Amino acid sequence: MLRGLGHDPFLHLYWKAGFAPRPLAPVSLGLWLARTPARLVHDPGSLPLSWVAAAVIAAGLAATVARRPAEAAVVVLPVLAGVDAAVLGSYPLLGRTALWTLPVIAVGVAAAIQVAGRARPTLAVAVAAALLAGPVLAVGRVAHDPTTWSDMRPLLQAVRPNLRPGDLVWAHSGDTPTAAYYAVATGVVVSSTVDDDLPGGACAGTGDLNAVARGQRVWFVYGYRASTAPAGEQRALEDVFASSARLVARITRPQATATLWDFGAPPAVHPPVPAHLGCVAVSPVGVHPTGLTSGPFGSGHPT
Repeated sequence: MLRGLGHDPFLHLYWKAGFAPRPLAPVSLGLWLARTPARLVHDPGSLPLSWVAAAVIAAGLAATVARRPAEAAVVVLPVLAGVDAAVLGSYPLLGRTALWTLPVIAVGVAAAIQVAGRARPTLAVAVAAALLAGPVLAVGRVAHDPTTWSDMRPLLQAVRPNLRPGDLVWAHSGDTPTAAYYAVATGVVVSSTVDDDLPGGACAGTGDLNAVARGQRVWFVYGYRASTAPAGEQRALEDVFASSARLVARITRPQATATLWDFGAPPAVHPPVPAHLGCVAVSPVGVHPTGLTSGPFGSGHPT
C-alpha cells in the first residue's frame, strides 16, 4: 500500500516544494541546494533568522567534522542522503517529512555554542540566546495552552446525543475526511461537505444551501483552518448560514465547533454574504470504509 503513494498525483503536488526543481539545471539546482539548509532550519527547525542560523549551524557541524569525523559522519551523511533523494524526486525534504533532521540541527546548535564558548563565554551565551529563544518561547506557549490541534472526535461525540431523526450533518471541507473517519465510532455521519474558496476560485457543488437542506435542521462542523484560508473564515461561513437559516445551538470543543441551523425557520438576521469568500457550495459526501471499529472501545470488527 505504501509503495503506491509514490505514484499519487496529489501527494506529488503536496511534496513538490520539498523536491529539487525540474528540469534539473545547474543554476536552479545550485540555488535550491544553497537555500535548502535555511529552509530546513526554518521548517521543521522553527529557528529565527533562518539564513544566519543555518550558517551558524553549518559552522558548528564543520567544527565537529574536523574534531570527530567518524561521529560527525553518522550525523551528517543521512542529511546528504536526504538531499540526494530530494534531487532525484524520491523523497521531499521540507516540513513534516524532514522532522528527522531535527537531531542534526540540534547537534549543530550545540556544536556552534561549544565553538563560541571556546572563543568567549559571553559569545556562547549570545549564540544560544539567538538560536534558542524562539523555540523556547514557542514551547512555553504550547505548555501554557496545549490545545493547538483540532480534535474532531470529542466534538462529534457531543453532537450525537443532540441529533434528531432527519438532522443533516455538514462538515467544512477541511474537516470532512476526519469527520467521515469517525462516523462509525461516533454515530455522526456527514452527509455533505461545505467548500469555500478565494475570489475567482471554483467550488464544486451547489451554492443553494436551502435546496440541499430542504427545510431540515443542519449541523455544521468546523475545526481545521488551513494556513491559506482567509481571516475570519469560520465567522464568514456562519454569516452565510445565518442569511438562510436560524441558529439554534452551538457546541464547542478544543479548536472545533458544531453549530445547529434550522432551515425551516426564518433567519433572525440577514447579514451580507462576506465578499472575501469567493464562493460557498455544498456537495454530497460518500461513505467509505475506514477501518475504525465502532463503540467507545471498539467492536473488534473493522468497518
